[in-house]
Amino acid sequence: MPTVTNHIAPLLLVFGAFHVHAQDTIIKVPQGSGVFPTVGQFDCQEEFGSGRYCAADYECSEGQGELWGDLANHNGRRAIGADSLGVHLDQGNDWHTIALRVREAYAHVAPNALTAELPEAIEIEPPTETVAPEDFDPLSAPHAAEKLQRLRDFVARLPETSEGKQFGTPAFKAGKKTFLVVYRHNQRMRLEFWVGAEMQATLTDDPRFVIPRYIGHRGWIDMDIESHIDWDEVRDLALGSYRHFALQRMLKALAKLPDEETRV
Repeated sequence: MPTVTNHIAPLLLVFGAFHVHAQDTIIKVPQGSGVFPTVGQFDCQEEFGSGRYCAADYECSEGQGELWGDLANHNGRRAIGADSLGVHLDQGNDWHTIALRVREAYAHVAPNALTAELPEAIEIEPPTETVAPEDFDPLSAPHAAEKLQRLRDFVARLPETSEGKQFGTPAFKAGKKTFLVVYRHNQRMRLEFWVGAEMQATLTDDPRFVIPRYIGHRGWIDMDIESHIDWDEVRDLALGSYRHFALQRMLKALAKLPDEETRV
């Protein structure tokens, strides 16, 4: 059986398939009392090659946690969340009940050979320690938050932009297309833009730039801004990526903006 560590952390436990994630919220559960919400929308995150999200609405019976709804699929692949229910572990829920739900989830997916001698639910000692905010959300570090806010202010001035989440990190869109992603991993803050194959070859001569996995073949570049950031360079790369994905009306609106409006 899996065990739960003795730490208070903003974790999300997903019953049914039993997933615990410390940084990426796989299923977002609406606030409510008790372990189970009554009605909610569950956003499933899974990398399908396109890097997009799938979503489906589910209804659960309070106290039983049974779910009904359309199975979320993408290209025939089953999405996490179709028969799962999530609960935050730092919201005061009863730990014995959580242990029972973990046992049920294990019994639901495990083969008979493993469930035949399955013991009773484990006792979970209430957490006594907490996790630093930066350990949970690396972008909450003061210097990272300052850079992120500056990027947000810049993007907000561009025509028809919005901010969403891509695998738990900020992703900025031009219309419906993502053109800039911000994340921080292993204490390194990084940006991802579309630059095209030719520019990739030029930029990777600089050690700050690498071609990212999964999306690099589509012309994206990954830029390290942890120790040093040239805001004029970031502006040029971000605008180039924005123009690549923007619609004609957005480009016309961008051309009418005064220079100071497009400065980071």
